[in-house]
Amino acid sequence: MRWDTLFLSAAAFWHSAADASAVERVVGLAARENTPPPQSNVEQQAQIGQYVYRADPRSPRQVRGLGGFQPPGPGWEQEDLAFDMERHFRVAPNGRGLHDYPQYRSTDLVYRTAYVSVVLKIETLLTYADMPGDPGWIFEIRATGNILDDDWPETECVALGGIHWYQIRRYRRNLPGAQWIPNPDYDTNWFENLSYEHTYRVSRTNPVYGDYDQTFPMDLTGRSGDSASDAESVGDSDHTSTTMSGDESEWDGPGSTPQPRLGHLRDDAMDWVNHRTQTRITSLVGYFPPVFRRYTETVDRNIPGPSRTRTYGELKWMDRWVLAGLQRYLNMGEEGLRVLLPDSEEMIRSWFNNMNMAGCSTWPSRSAPQKFKRLFSRADVADVEGKLEQCSKLYSEIRTLLYKSAERNWSSKTKKQAVEASKPKPAKVVFYADYLWPEEAKAQGGFFPTVTVPPSLMNELESGEDGQEAAKVGWEAFLVPAYMTFGKAAKHAADLAFHETKNFSGIVYAVHATPNIINLGHTAAAVGGIQWSQVLAWQQIPEGYRPPHSKVSDMSRDELEKTFAAAFSANNTLFTLNDDYNHTFDQYQTTVDIPQNMSVMGPGLVRFMNQYGKPVGWTGKFPLSAPRNITAEASRQAKANNAVAPPHDPGMLSSAWTYMENHPVAVALLPVVGLLLLVPGVGEVAGVTEATALTAGEAIATEQAESFAMTSASSGLATILRGVAKLKIA
Repeated sequence: MRWDTLFLSAAAFWHSAADASAVERVVGLAARENTPPPQSNVEQQAQIGQYVYRADPRSPRQVRGLGGFQPPGPGWEQEDLAFDMERHFRVAPNGRGLHDYPQYRSTDLVYRTAYVSVVLKIETLLTYADMPGDPGWIFEIRATGNILDDDWPETECVALGGIHWYQIRRYRRNLPGAQWIPNPDYDTNWFENLSYEHTYRVSRTNPVYGDYDQTFPMDLTGRSGDSASDAESVGDSDHTSTTMSGDESEWDGPGSTPQPRLGHLRDDAMDWVNHRTQTRITSLVGYFPPVFRRYTETVDRNIPGPSRTRTYGELKWMDRWVLAGLQRYLNMGEEGLRVLLPDSEEMIRSWFNNMNMAGCSTWPSRSAPQKFKRLFSRADVADVEGKLEQCSKLYSEIRTLLYKSAERNWSSKTKKQAVEASKPKPAKVVFYADYLWPEEAKAQGGFFPTVTVPPSLMNELESGEDGQEAAKVGWEAFLVPAYMTFGKAAKHAADLAFHETKNFSGIVYAVHATPNIINLGHTAAAVGGIQWSQVLAWQQIPEGYRPPHSKVSDMSRDELEKTFAAAFSANNTLFTLNDDYNHTFDQYQTTVDIPQNMSVMGPGLVRFMNQYGKPVGWTGKFPLSAPRNITAEASRQAKANNAVAPPHDPGMLSSAWTYMENHPVAVALLPVVGLLLLVPGVGEVAGVTEATALTAGEAIATEQAESFAMTSASSGLATILRGVAKLKIA
């Protein structure tokens, strides 16, 4: 068992003990969007989407009486401080121990938070069965977009605004072998419906995730929202103090944490839920702030109530959970904590010393109920209150250390994953732009560089002598540029046609990839050229075409999916198939591992083609085929004389351009995987839903890959490709 599994998600028990006064404001029904749910079509046992889990000392009947798990503290929705996610993680959930942390303390000294803690993995909670007084309950909850995954330890997440009772699927005692009990109020029409499956997921808010929600207000997390700058800065902040072990300590102590980002956190959270998530949240759990349903039925419907074990009120329950969490740290011992928190030996030793001095290590467990009862007797109230304050402060300090350790991990993971996530993936198809119409391209044998024989320097020099810099030549003449998105290729086709064959529209060709094509993100380079038999299909582009200014980074994942879903659901007529396509190319894809010497002319280019050029007819030397280049002037004249067959019949062309006009953003951002739907026979997709998810994912990956091309060792090649495009229309 992992050491950290023992205790890290104790917060999943604690943060949500709504007091009795909260019941007074729990009125009405949840303000869902006024869209009636379709009838649930999920009666089978198969699970769809994500679930999250929460352990809580309160019984299901008590939770139901509150309408669900509400954020603790009356008026939390009005307090900006309550929306600070970092504060939620670091502060003891009973709100104690804050006297030395004024930046985390409200003016009226009442602890409030806008969040309820849950975890993604139930295994984390199963270690908490031996709790003081009562083992409590575990609740399985349908994941929704207001549940935020910020990559905290032990898969801990937070539900912004809480969790509704009708969102809870089932519950069980937190005891080994306990059986799950279905929640009779669970709304299966909303939460077990295949139509909503794409919404049954948490929102990832940390840039360490490649698919994190870029619309989320990062001020709530304490990060800037710029994934690049976060990668450099997260974990590097050194706002430390000496509360634990002198000047070398990394503990955040009294007054050492930066001031909370107040004044707009509440408004940012409300705007995100109600407007920026495109109903992904509001359609399921209502608008923000939430309104919890009051269950007034007198019949308990066999919903389990509190056990007969004596309790000490909600506040005392929360205090005991804090003590239980501290006990887990003590049970681990210094050696166990060192495994979890390497490079923190001095801080761990200091923390244990302070625990012993405060007497936290002598507090009772469930195995000593009589001592526990005596401890909470009226005669011990003053001593108990003092110990609770000190022990809660120590809890906050160990959570702070865990948070700082997580920050360091984020920094490392963000930098590493940013490179891996943004690295281009091998592609099966690329888009190529040209002023040549299909009949001309076929006569030419494909698309080849304007210069077909490399200079003699290529066979003489790869790098300089005596430490001199390697010789470089304009080898862009031996590349054919291509693109990974339709919009960029269409713009290039329109530019080429305007400069070279004015009044005759350009063409975008869908080309099956081969290893001699290098993928750099939005752009690609076909070394030596493209054979006509690689062409899958083509589409003529309107004169003067310009894609809209919309960027993938400006849209949420949900917005992207809705945009593509609308386009894929429409009756499209894009692309005409090439009857000459050779299916031998079906087995190939682009190359993404670029040789380091590719930006330097010399034998390296020939070696590259020796390795990757065979599928396109490479025989050991340039050119790939005998030059049959059709000049721009010859092409323009032939078209003017009606000597070239039109790319499409008039009816198809009109329909295609209407489709492009009706779906401008989807067409412009369309990555190559979109051909699975738009071009019959190119690929197989189960339906619009699958195609939408695939296309949105590839659109995001393609934009991330563009930043890789601009920052990696291959940036020189990307720069050359930009020169190629300009060269062709000069």
